[in-house]
Amino acid sequence: MASRNFLSSLLPLLRGVPSQSQSSLRVATSRLAIPRYQSAIVASLPTTQHRCAHTIPRPPAPASSGSENSPVSQDSLDIGKPPRSRVESQPHYRLKFTCAPCDTPSTHNISKQGYHHGSVLVTCPSCRNRHVISDHLGIFGDRKVTIEDIMREKGQLVKKGTLGEDGDIEFWAEEPAETASSETTSPESK
Repeated sequence: MASRNFLSSLLPLLRGVPSQSQSSLRVATSRLAIPRYQSAIVASLPTTQHRCAHTIPRPPAPASSGSENSPVSQDSLDIGKPPRSRVESQPHYRLKFTCAPCDTPSTHNISKQGYHHGSVLVTCPSCRNRHVISDHLGIFGDRKVTIEDIMREKGQLVKKGTLGEDGDIEFWAEEPAETASSETTSPESK
């Protein structure tokens, strides 16, 4: 109702005519010469092209330094595939663990380079607690350590496995150090 009152007071000012009754106001608003004003306003506005997210072009693939005239293969375009993250495009580990404070299981992808040569922290999605996975830079202690070393010191079991292309996971038992060393000794030394 407030918009009608506003419109009825605004229309006479725009058209320069005395105010009219409600019924004639409806007819008058349908006959307004808006296209004349609208075309002048639209013509004065800078034109910008509206582009939906799915029509934004991808940046060009970086040219290989070896041959610049070689055609781009279909595999390098990845048109139908979603873009892979930096960790997934490099060799990486998929780590699944249960947070001790909140008892929430979570899965994280970490790069192999970060795990073996850097320091890696992962954040629990539930309690937002940060867990040290590896520290080879000495940020959190004086020695180089991984989560495997920490768990072995506490007497906890570390399970290792491989993740297949189909999503299948294969686990294998760790061999104790005594078994591995006895198999490597030659029969001549006995």
